[in-house]
Amino acid sequence: MKKILYTILFATLSLSVIHSQTVNTKQATLVVKRTADWCTFCGQYGWTFFKDLQTNVAGKPAILMAAHHSGTLFRGFARDVTDNYGGGGQPVFYVNGTDALVGSSNVAARITSTVATVNQNANANATLAVGATLIKKNDNSYTVRASLEAQSALSNVDYYVSAYVLRNKFIAPQQSQGSSASHTNLMDINLTTNTFGNPLVKGNLVVGAKNSVDIPMNAISLHPGATLADVKVAILVWNKVGNNYQFVNGVETDLSKFTSSSTSLTALSNDFKAYQVSNELIVEFEKETKNNTRVDLYNITGQRVASAPLGIGSTKTISLLGTQPGVYMINVNTEGKSVTRKMMIK
Repeated sequence: MKKILYTILFATLSLSVIHSQTVNTKQATLVVKRTADWCTFCGQYGWTFFKDLQTNVAGKPAILMAAHHSGTLFRGFARDVTDNYGGGGQPVFYVNGTDALVGSSNVAARITSTVATVNQNANANATLAVGATLIKKNDNSYTVRASLEAQSALSNVDYYVSAYVLRNKFIAPQQSQGSSASHTNLMDINLTTNTFGNPLVKGNLVVGAKNSVDIPMNAISLHPGATLADVKVAILVWNKVGNNYQFVNGVETDLSKFTSSSTSLTALSNDFKAYQVSNELIVEFEKETKNNTRVDLYNITGQRVASAPLGIGSTKTISLLGTQPGVYMINVNTEGKSVTRKMMIK
């Protein structure tokens, strides 16, 4: 498993104008699936509904989250989200907090009506616009910054902002799908202290009022077979009303946005090759590297087994003495760019 460390300092909320960030002024739709890996129907019509809905709303402002309230994929914060909506049983699909009443006989019809809701919301201006930017601080320091802007005057609000890590192509058992089912948008990690996030603003907001908040990210691992794009971060704003939290708006991004650009990563990837010669790992660069270049070797559990800061040059050698045969990840960092490749050590 490839391990990416993100160490962030939590920043104080700011009410200053945000010039560098873009917010989505459209209203997003939140779809939460209450599910469990032992649930037969969750792997039947519930599985079909969620997968097909994801396909039909791709590229639209919709956030889909699979909340396992029980079973081996149980997450406490995910259950909190479904408990917030009340009711019980599974599978249940909440569309902006309302049960969509999906059953085995109406899957196609409910997909159609949910897509219509997504489209209707997407064509409406949100009362609160939300944006998310994944910012690289330095080689091993990142933050997810949520930016918010009131699109209309808002009274007596009690807003909270949360951030959840969602996983696509997560292989795990699912009743009716087998032992190697590919789960989508699995709610896996809560990035804030409380399920519904940290207090954002309470009271009134004038039109154009802007807020920003930096949310910390600790150690995040790429699950087996995943790419950076398969690990998502959902930023959600909730309004607390009594003891319940109502979805206001949100946005979704993924870890591939942590890089400066796909072009720069591709260039770096093409600039080096790595191979094994006896008990040595050879890394060859097309151009001379800078003094701040570093090579790290990780095993599939995410443990770093070899590391070397590299000076100027075009060929680097790292000792593999004591390294067990198997699949490893080699990570190269240089000039603020990072690329990880899989390789076999014999």
